[in-house]
Amino acid sequence: MKLLEGIITLFAQGLGDLRFMANNVDFLSAILNSMGNLVKLRPAFASWIVLTLSKWTPAPLAGLPASSIRSVEKAIRILLYNISR
Repeated sequence: MKLLEGIITLFAQGLGDLRFMANNVDFLSAILNSMGNLVKLRPAFASWIVLTLSKWTPAPLAGLPASSIRSVEKAIRILLYNISR
């Protein structure tokens, strides 16, 4: 969890961005799957996570198989749904 909080801190400082990590679908999916727990433990991050996810586009994933792109989009939809509950 400390690694995930460190990544969130980097994002908050403007040093990281989901577009930067988007070239590695597995890494991006792992971060997205972990953010649900982060929101439960640190509700203050929820608005920042929703804002970041709303800016994400699949453009950096161009050239990857469509199934990989759908996988990331599905992880984002699930995360946003879980945050909204």
